[in-house]
Amino acid sequence: MTSRLRLSLNSKTTPMVKERLDGRASTYPLFANSFGLPAGESCPGKTAFCNDCYAVETEGRPNVYKNVSRNLNILRDLDEDAIYELLSEMMADYRLEISKKNIPPELDIFRIHWDGDFFNLEYARAWKTVIEENPNTQFWTYTRSFRHPVNVVPELYGIDNLAFYLSVDEGNLEDARVVLEEYPKMLIAFCAEDIPRAELLAAKLGKKYTTVCPENSGEIPLMSNGKGACANCLLCPKSRPNILFIVDKSDPMQLGFVLDVPTETSVRISTRKPANFDLSLLNGSFTEPKGVISA
Repeated sequence: MTSRLRLSLNSKTTPMVKERLDGRASTYPLFANSFGLPAGESCPGKTAFCNDCYAVETEGRPNVYKNVSRNLNILRDLDEDAIYELLSEMMADYRLEISKKNIPPELDIFRIHWDGDFFNLEYARAWKTVIEENPNTQFWTYTRSFRHPVNVVPELYGIDNLAFYLSVDEGNLEDARVVLEEYPKMLIAFCAEDIPRAELLAAKLGKKYTTVCPENSGEIPLMSNGKGACANCLLCPKSRPNILFIVDKSDPMQLGFVLDVPTETSVRISTRKPANFDLSLLNGSFTEPKGVISA
């Protein structure tokens, strides 16, 4: 089976990285475990903070915008049943690749929307069915679709194998407060220019957090130990803390580059300074790197 929808090779989330020997790049993702839609076009809950979305930069790479736009163009006018069929076919392809590449069960993780968001309720409901039909896969997603005109929280909250985060910044803080009144245990990803501003957002909502995303802060490399940062860390998909994402304007691609199958890739060395992160949370899976690979 070959789905009409395109999975994405994501350097940050992939559980399988391969060394390149042709001199063009040191490493590249080998297993596609994420799905994307175009930034902005699929984001009904976008805020002013989204004007600097890292994914917009990534979409400038060859074939990336073409492929995520293709996904949205296929899905946008369909009803829930038709969307479900397409997503189900895509996940069947994903499961086949897991078997072929012998991905271990603990790394059966899938990022919904490295780029883009839930653009309507029918689409969210279709994802709910697909997630529940793949109980051995740990899904995770961050969304701003929790306010007018699209609120997917009632559709997706409480699914056992979905780590479901509200992506909160100053532009949707009050909307998040309304959601938390009904869903007080909702996970939050706080997004801000820097750590103090992100901490202030958390304080305004009365929420505690565990850490800045360790790849975002530079504590762990984009790819190491044969895996991407998320597969090494597993905080968001499995431990599920409230977490901070910060933006360094000098490095707009700092959150990792994404390549849609089968586009070639390249990487460069980042000089990002680390923030505070307890590496013991990684249960010994991380080896201190000599350099940090980023896009």
